[in-house]
Amino acid sequence: MGVDAVVLLPFNKDLACLSPESFVNMVLTTQLKVMDVYIGEDFCFGKDRAGDVETLKELGPKMGFSVHRVPLTRVDGEKISAAKIRQLIDKGDLSKAEKLLGWKLKGIP
Repeated sequence: MGVDAVVLLPFNKDLACLSPESFVNMVLTTQLKVMDVYIGEDFCFGKDRAGDVETLKELGPKMGFSVHRVPLTRVDGEKISAAKIRQLIDKGDLSKAEKLLGWKLKGIP
């Protein structure tokens, strides 16, 4: 699919306390050395969700990476999001989660 790497960061107190600027500096540029970042239209990040798409689009060029906004995708009028998928899986509604994902889940009881 053209993706070089996927990084899953543990969401812990240290990560949650980072300002948007600190997150970009410490995580995206120093640790990951990103060149391109793809984010959804409703993306928020940093302490208290203080950063958004525009914040990242301002910081990216200053820090040496490009930011690409990905439009929201809907299925039957419903916004697809990671939070929605997790919620459906938690409720045991795997068929709806699979419909939103566009593929079959494996290994989930």
